[in-house]
Amino acid sequence: MLNRPETFGKALVFSPSFWFSYKIVNFMDEIPGAKFNHTKFYFQAGKKESGTMVPLMCEIKQKLLSKGLKLIQINFKTIPVELHNEAFWASLFPQAALWLLEE
Repeated sequence: MLNRPETFGKALVFSPSFWFSYKIVNFMDEIPGAKFNHTKFYFQAGKKESGTMVPLMCEIKQKLLSKGLKLIQINFKTIPVELHNEAFWASLFPQAALWLLEE
C-alpha cells in the first residue's frame, strides 16, 4: 500500500503489528505524500491487545496526516475492551469493508 498506492488504494488494517519493525515509521518519513490522494485506510485495534499497539497505530495515523491525507480518508477505531482474536476482527469486518468500498 505504501509503496504502490496507485495500485493498492485501500487498506484494511486490523490489529497492526507495527511493533514488529519500527522501519515502517522511518519508511513513512521518506515517501512523498502526494501519492496518497486517492487512498483510504481503515485501522482498528483493541486497547487490551498490547501496550504498544494503539500508540503505534496513532503514530502511523499522524504520519499519514502529515503526508496530506485528510481525516475522511482514515477510519481509526480503538475498542476499549477487545483483545487480539479472530472473532473480534470478524465482528468488525463487514462495516470496515463497506466503509472502504464507499465512494
